[in-house]
Amino acid sequence: LFHRQGHRLEPTYDDVKTGRERAAQMSEEQTLADLEQMLATLEPGIKVGVVGFCMGGRIAFQTALGSRVSAVTSFYGSRISEKALKWAGDIHCPLQLFFAGKDTSIPTSEVNLIETTLKKLGKKHELKIYKDAEHGFFCDEREAFDARAADDAWKRFLAFMGRELA
Repeated sequence: LFHRQGHRLEPTYDDVKTGRERAAQMSEEQTLADLEQMLATLEPGIKVGVVGFCMGGRIAFQTALGSRVSAVTSFYGSRISEKALKWAGDIHCPLQLFFAGKDTSIPTSEVNLIETTLKKLGKKHELKIYKDAEHGFFCDEREAFDARAADDAWKRFLAFMGRELA
C-alpha cells in the first residue's frame, strides 16, 4: 500500500510513527483505484474475500464498494465513519466487522454509527464488539492481545468467509 510514498516499508510496532507518516500521505481514492486495478487482474468468476486490520480494516471496508469483492472482514477498522460511511449505500457484499470495547482510537459512538448506518441501508453485515478487548486484540505481538477475543473472532471469520465464498 505504501509503494507510492517511497522505498519499501514494513513498519513494526516499535516504529509506529513511520507507518503513520506514510499512511498520512496516502490518497484514499488512489488506494482504492490501485486495489480495483489489482482485483481486475483476477480470473473472472472467482469469489474474492478481503480482510484488513486497523487502517487495513478501513481499506477492506471500502473494497466492499466494488463489484469484484464477495465478502469483507474488518478488524477494528479505523476512521470508517469519517469518509467510508458516506459511500455505504454502494456496498455490494456482506461485511463482517470486529471492534474492541476498550479501543481508545475508535469510540463506541463511532461503532454505533457504523451499525446504525448499515442497518438503515439494509446492508448484510455482522458486527461484534469485544467489550473487554483493546485495539489490536488479534495481534499476539502486542500487549493488547486478547486470546479469547482473538480465538472467537478467528472462528467467526472462518465461518463467515467459508459461508460467503462457498
